[in-house]
Amino acid sequence: MCNSKLKVAVCILGLFIIGCTFTHCSNEKRESSAAENNVSTEKVAAVQEAIKDLDGDGIADSKDDDIDGDGLSNKEEETLNSDPFNKDTDGDGKLDGTEAKKDTDGDSFLDILESSVKDKDQDGVVDELDSDDTTVNNDSDGDGFSNIAEKKASTDPLNAASHPTLKDTDKDGKPDKEEMGKDSDKDNKSDVVESSKLDSDQDGVVDELDADDNSTGNDSDGDGFSNIEEKNAGSNPLDKASVPEIKDTDEDGKPDKDEAGKDTDGDGKSDVVESAKIDNDSDGVVDELDADDADPRNDSDGDGASNIDEKNAGTNPLDKASVPEVKDTDEDGKPDTQEEGKDTDGDGKSDVVESSKLDSDQDGVVDEFDSDDSNPQNDSDGDGVSNIDEKNAGTNPLDKNEKPAAVQEPEKKEQSKAEIQQEINKLLEVEHIKFEVDSSTITTEGIKTIKKIYAILKKYPDIKMEIGGHTDSDGDAKYNQNLSQERVDSVKKALVEFGLDANRFTTKGYGESKPLVPNNSAENKAKNRRVEFIIIGE
Repeated sequence: MCNSKLKVAVCILGLFIIGCTFTHCSNEKRESSAAENNVSTEKVAAVQEAIKDLDGDGIADSKDDDIDGDGLSNKEEETLNSDPFNKDTDGDGKLDGTEAKKDTDGDSFLDILESSVKDKDQDGVVDELDSDDTTVNNDSDGDGFSNIAEKKASTDPLNAASHPTLKDTDKDGKPDKEEMGKDSDKDNKSDVVESSKLDSDQDGVVDELDADDNSTGNDSDGDGFSNIEEKNAGSNPLDKASVPEIKDTDEDGKPDKDEAGKDTDGDGKSDVVESAKIDNDSDGVVDELDADDADPRNDSDGDGASNIDEKNAGTNPLDKASVPEVKDTDEDGKPDTQEEGKDTDGDGKSDVVESSKLDSDQDGVVDEFDSDDSNPQNDSDGDGVSNIDEKNAGTNPLDKNEKPAAVQEPEKKEQSKAEIQQEINKLLEVEHIKFEVDSSTITTEGIKTIKKIYAILKKYPDIKMEIGGHTDSDGDAKYNQNLSQERVDSVKKALVEFGLDANRFTTKGYGESKPLVPNNSAENKAKNRRVEFIIIGE
């Protein structure tokens, strides 16, 4: 059949194509079968995942808000960085829910993440009680000995009364423990390292009482004589009353001893070096009484006239009541010196140039009290009626409570306490006072509701109320009670800041003790989280 070479080649090629086609079909069948098997396996895995129940509470993990059953929701665990699949994240045998709000060692790491059985830094104090888990030199009981030192000495690093043999660093016979926290000479060096026997600079004052152990020019008793001068003179460098022969540095007839520690003119220079006789700037005030000895324009008595001006005018530059001829720029009878620095109406113009007698725009308000002297339509008392309208109506344009009869507010209709209570309750049925999660901080939406409560209560100033706070049952009961108290205190504070009398309100945090409905659903819990206003009297 295939007797020629060409025919043989064609036959071989045909057989090869038939074989490849058969193989391809077989591979497609195998791939199809494998794909079906994979789909089946994925379905099984999905079913298994859907029925997982880690905490055995009958709720599948995929729908369980608390997968590990430790009392904390998955969202809370995410916030706290704890393990939502492990009810004891730190492995110390205590449920995460019982440790979530505690920080026993005050290191800002909650107990939920710090074990009461592990000791990371191996200093003898477990992490939950160790405020610094990363350093062995931490001193947990504050007795002056590090945790690791107490561990090595077999004393209790959590008991201040249990410590190693007492140390005396400066070898002055006083234990470090007694000197700890003391700085007798106020040189920022502890008495622990400053000896009460050693005198490093040989100035007659031991280091513990010498604020400068390296300088013999130091004056420990502040009598104007250095320690070394007093030592050489035989006087006591620690007794201000014991001084060498009297000195008068500024030669004003007053001994340095009497002037030491004084700065009469408050210029930072001691009276010891500022004379009570010399007047360097010739402004009529001696240096000891002149806060600026180099500037004759200084005003020592603060009367608005410089020393040199008062000297030239023949008035006393140290007597505020003695001033040159009085100037009254706006001719309102008040001296410029009295009006300087004042802007009564807040219009940016000094009272010096705004008269308390002149009314430029004839609107019934003098210029000194009128923030717009050129506009009679200005409303100085902010009562909604212009100055000129109040002037024409005969009412006071500077009294907010006095308006023309045409704009007086109508009398309020009296309401019974029951009606007022109903009005408040109706508002709170529609709008709750809301807070940030797990906080007493009132939300922006909550503030809006409080403003509406304020508007109601403002109309009835005699009504007294109890503000009651309530939570749902999630978390610790004591914590919830405290949180509810903090929240109602915040509400009261807001109402007082808006202008209501604080004595009208009492506050009470009830926590989870008075639910409106059972705490068995998210919807019911939301109803139980509330703030109530109850009338308690007038």
